[in-house]
Amino acid sequence: MDVLFRGVQLLAEIMATKPQAGLVDMINEMQSFWSTQIGEMVRQAGKVFEKSLISELNSELHTSHKHALEYFAELCDDWHPSSFLAFYRKDGKHKTKAVAEDSWNERLLEHQTREVSNPAWQLMLPQQMGLFDGVVAKLTAAIEALPDDLSLQPATVPLPIAAFKALIDAQVNGIKNILETERENYRMTLANVKLDAELDQHTGFFAQAMQPCYDEGRDYHGTGVTKRCKDLVYRHLTKEDPLGDVKESLSLALNTKAEFHADVLKKRVKVLLKDITKSFESILQKQPETSAERKARAQLLPFLARTMPDVKRTMADVARIRQSYGVV
Repeated sequence: MDVLFRGVQLLAEIMATKPQAGLVDMINEMQSFWSTQIGEMVRQAGKVFEKSLISELNSELHTSHKHALEYFAELCDDWHPSSFLAFYRKDGKHKTKAVAEDSWNERLLEHQTREVSNPAWQLMLPQQMGLFDGVVAKLTAAIEALPDDLSLQPATVPLPIAAFKALIDAQVNGIKNILETERENYRMTLANVKLDAELDQHTGFFAQAMQPCYDEGRDYHGTGVTKRCKDLVYRHLTKEDPLGDVKESLSLALNTKAEFHADVLKKRVKVLLKDITKSFESILQKQPETSAERKARAQLLPFLARTMPDVKRTMADVARIRQSYGVV
């Protein structure tokens, strides 16, 4: 509603005159500026992922592998063969009368999750959100500066800069709402990727890396079946490097998700920037003002003078209500 009234106000106040390309050019430049900033955010996000998380996992991979093998040795030594085989045929996630519900995959990952992944995520996530907030701040600052930049143009048409600024402010509020929504979506996506890196679930990276091992021995039968299954797990842990697969899967997922959300963000803001451009392109067309338009303009100006204070109060009330319900 605020954007609508600001647009009508600007249309009513602007003088019909020659078109001014400077304004449209400035707004169009925001598209290029935004694409550049988004691209840089994705590049920096990849560097943060690598430095703060992936390199830490890689440097501790040998130790994490050692702890995983130590746990597997406990399984071989302490568990009854029937319990071992029951768990094995349930992809390592099961419970029996003798053994409480447990997950081999999570226990094999336990050292990496507790000692490496969790501390690294605590450092990495604020850095990622900082990158997001930084590019948002640059965009909104650039858009908010449009009226002042336009006023410095020597060939500028006599636009009512105050009304133009009010319309830009209203658009910026809409952009901020979109950005805040996408920021939360991005944060939730990263949280889900973290779960995939740590938990034994269908989409879990370690579970997927171990699945071929469980599938291969599922139909083993006969004498020595438990030993053959144990040998299969040991061989898979030492030869196939499922912990290393987690690191690679995590790196791919993080970078892919960052690119996806950046693309969504870029497209949503692009639509709003196009709306701004269209609003002013229609105003700045070189067309003589008809008598009907002059009459409408003359009627709109006093109407807006009476109405705009009510609009401002209504929008302030809406903002307070949204805030009271925790809606940005």
